[in-house]
Amino acid sequence: MFARYTVLFIGYSHNDTVMRLIARGIGGARRRRYALTHEVDRDVWKTYGVVPIRYEVVGDSHAALADSLNGWADLTSMGLNDHRQRIAQLVGAPPSLVPEEDSYLEDVLSDVDRVRFFAELADHPGWLSWAAGRSRFQAMFRADASHDPCTVVLADWFVERFVMKETRTEEALAVLYDGGGLPAPVLCAALGRHLHRRSGLRPPWLGPWLAVLIQHAGDEDTHWLEYALLKCGSPADRVVALLLFDSLTQPRLRQRARASGGKPSFEITLRGSVDHLDEAWTEFFRPILAEVAAAILAIADRQLRRISELLTVSGAARPGWDPVSFSRYKIERDAGDEIRQSVDALIDTARDCVEALLAAGGPSGPGYLDTWAASDLPILRRLALHGWTYRTDIDATAKLAWLRTTGWLFEHQLRPEVYHLIANALPNALAAEADALVADTQTLPVTGRDDEHVAYLRFNALTWLVRSAPALTSARAALEELQAAYPRFQAREQPDLLRSRIEVTTLPEQPPMTVDELHERITANPAAAVAELRRYEHVQLPFDGPDWNDALRVLTAAIHDHPSDGFAVLAVAEPPIDIVTAMIDGWSAAPLNRTTAVAVVQRILDLELEAVADSVARLLVGGLVDAANATKWHLLPEARKLAELLWDALGPVDPPDGGRDWFTLAINRPAGQLAQFWVRAVSADWTAAGDAWEGLPSELRRPLEAMLGGPNGPTWLAQPVLTGQLAFLFGADRPWCTQFLLPLMAWAGDADKDRPVRTWTGYLTTGRITDDLFEAGLRNAYLDAIEQADRLPDDLRRALPAHLAAIAVYGSTDPLTWVEEFTARAEEEQRIRWMTEVADTLGNLAPDIVEQQWQRWMQRYWQRRHNSVPTALTFGEASALATWIPWLTDSLAVGVDLATRHRAGLTEHHTLDDWTDERLAQAPALFARLLAHLLTGTTPPIWDDVARVALAVKDDAEPAAFSVIRDQALRLGFSSAANW
Repeated sequence: MFARYTVLFIGYSHNDTVMRLIARGIGGARRRRYALTHEVDRDVWKTYGVVPIRYEVVGDSHAALADSLNGWADLTSMGLNDHRQRIAQLVGAPPSLVPEEDSYLEDVLSDVDRVRFFAELADHPGWLSWAAGRSRFQAMFRADASHDPCTVVLADWFVERFVMKETRTEEALAVLYDGGGLPAPVLCAALGRHLHRRSGLRPPWLGPWLAVLIQHAGDEDTHWLEYALLKCGSPADRVVALLLFDSLTQPRLRQRARASGGKPSFEITLRGSVDHLDEAWTEFFRPILAEVAAAILAIADRQLRRISELLTVSGAARPGWDPVSFSRYKIERDAGDEIRQSVDALIDTARDCVEALLAAGGPSGPGYLDTWAASDLPILRRLALHGWTYRTDIDATAKLAWLRTTGWLFEHQLRPEVYHLIANALPNALAAEADALVADTQTLPVTGRDDEHVAYLRFNALTWLVRSAPALTSARAALEELQAAYPRFQAREQPDLLRSRIEVTTLPEQPPMTVDELHERITANPAAAVAELRRYEHVQLPFDGPDWNDALRVLTAAIHDHPSDGFAVLAVAEPPIDIVTAMIDGWSAAPLNRTTAVAVVQRILDLELEAVADSVARLLVGGLVDAANATKWHLLPEARKLAELLWDALGPVDPPDGGRDWFTLAINRPAGQLAQFWVRAVSADWTAAGDAWEGLPSELRRPLEAMLGGPNGPTWLAQPVLTGQLAFLFGADRPWCTQFLLPLMAWAGDADKDRPVRTWTGYLTTGRITDDLFEAGLRNAYLDAIEQADRLPDDLRRALPAHLAAIAVYGSTDPLTWVEEFTARAEEEQRIRWMTEVADTLGNLAPDIVEQQWQRWMQRYWQRRHNSVPTALTFGEASALATWIPWLTDSLAVGVDLATRHRAGLTEHHTLDDWTDERLAQAPALFARLLAHLLTGTTPPIWDDVARVALAVKDDAEPAAFSVIRDQALRLGFSSAANW
């Protein structure tokens, strides 16, 4: 006891022999020990390592000791509502000088449940100076203080009651100064939150607090700075907005994720998000750009240079390579920059500001252009080129003359803006300057891989000059001369050879002709029709016309509407596989008569089946997709023959990504689709036979057994489809299913370790359970599957408990013959999910059926779990079991007794949604008792409608139970519970 607990001695003087022996025996290397005594100066306390706590003796009376003990007893018996009432009484007046009251309130600040009452009720100004001297409050001024939920509450109280009130904010600033002037993250978060919540314009008296937030907010609180910037809306906010913009555009160097074996690399992001910076620019800055352009451009220039310095020092940028410039397609607004990085907001800012300064006249705009042009930073040079393009104080000839002095005509990092300036100035420049630029394209030194590459760079430049000024004869002559020397050269749509636009768009279908036009061409000349379609065979990435897929789609549509066209197309000598596939796809969805369908099958049999396996399999299952119109291929004997031959032609198959979702892979591959075809064939023959059905005939057994015993690849995909129909096939032919399919569900005894994963994936995805099937061999397989569940896809791993819940509730087998083995073998999470699934199943049953299940097995299972049979009951399980209770009627009292015997709570698996007003009205006292128990074990946050349930049961609840409900609701954050 002395080693584990802190001990207080009451009435033990340590003078008698027994106490001295105990004190000496336990020594000093134990938990602290205390003694209540009026003789604190005795040496015996130091000797035995006991801390004396003094109480006063008046005369010979030790009444103070009794008073202290009675006070402690009263304190420990108080509920949360009692504490709230006492706190309300104490903080309703200025701070008291009574030591007991002061000590009580200081203890309140350290209690996560009671500190909320202090924050809710303490509004007198004197409580700020009182709290400022307490360590829990002072923690919000220490950056090294650990996160404490009590300090979070106090920080919110401090900001709401004092910072955000004009008459108290100066006092709050004094408290910040006295605390060291360094707000911890918990205070920054509270400050940002309340500044954001405040409606209307931000008054000047909040300026100091916004400055504090800007200065001290960490990256985790940047969003509050973004929200503050977005709230700027008046001229008085201009200085604040500039300060926030400066803070939010500060660059951050961030290490990129490194691929295996790759070198470390870095990238730049801004402190603020590009979306919020863009919004602030559009809504606040742009309307007043003429007034703020100079100030903002100074910020943007500084930040862009800082970015370059960080990238250069980290090795991410070097001469000839600037990642910021490379990621920006153009300085002007362009669709190629729609996928934006945060630094794009800074580049846009610099562009718009320099345009505004140039439009206003004066030296500032041109001064920036000169400074940027003299810089060695590509992004700044590009901004300079952009500015020169839009200058209005000089003419086009001067612009070209300036460009020629830079020598940037072939500078690859600047090419978009160089050519943009040319396009803007060349048509209006004097002929002499234009001809001189043409000469530059032929004489300026160019760096290239080889002579041909250099020639193409000159060709590209001349092409752009001709596009910009079609009447410039010198440019056209030079281009024609170079084209004659290199006839293979082709002009580019855009001038930049290194980058391409990134535009996200959806291309519409662009058929090369209509379905009727293609039908007419096939009727007139099939070979010519195929040749016309093949004109688009190598067009894969079109932007202004049909591609190969468009051509194939129109062929599929034509064959669908005119099935006989398919025979004409196949008569053409060696049509490509894509043509054949598109044609078979057209047949697969067409409503063919029997004669045509048989002819289609016979024609397909003449093809190389392996090459067209995908399209033929799609044809065979086409009737399963559109039962109303498509041909029912599974009814044709000729199609069944085709299906058997196609199976023999199938090649190997790769496992699915992750090796788990075999069913999804199967139904999208020929092998799985053939399995679907034969299941539909069994269904059709069984329906046709009616009562004469005697099991699978040989003509159906043969293909099914071939699929189950064939080569690994195709068989792997047939297995999940067929086991997905396990109950159906078990009903169709129980002996066959027991021999061929049920053994595939076993988890042991096979060298093929992935086989049960394949079969259970199919079974859990589409299968259903029956009593006969469960007892015929699946009982043990289910229990084994629980232990192997981590090998299944996530959604199917969750489906296992749902299956077992249905078996327990709906099955005729006594669940107690297997649920305890399931409980012993399952992980806690699986057991909880199973219990929750049982509750969901009970919700679909009539009350009398629920009572039958309770008497049948549920009550006994729960009772045995309380006895740790077969394993100890956990908190999570007890909480999940409690979800069974709302569905009980006659046994509700017994259920509540069981539920309240083990700690439980409201969790993600147990909410109050099923506690309807109708059920609560039937037994309010019992539900009140259960609610009190569950709330005691619940941890916040909680989103359930506790107030609704509490008020519904209040009038009939036992007073002690409702007192617990009210106290626990207060603990969980329901402040209105004080008034329940």
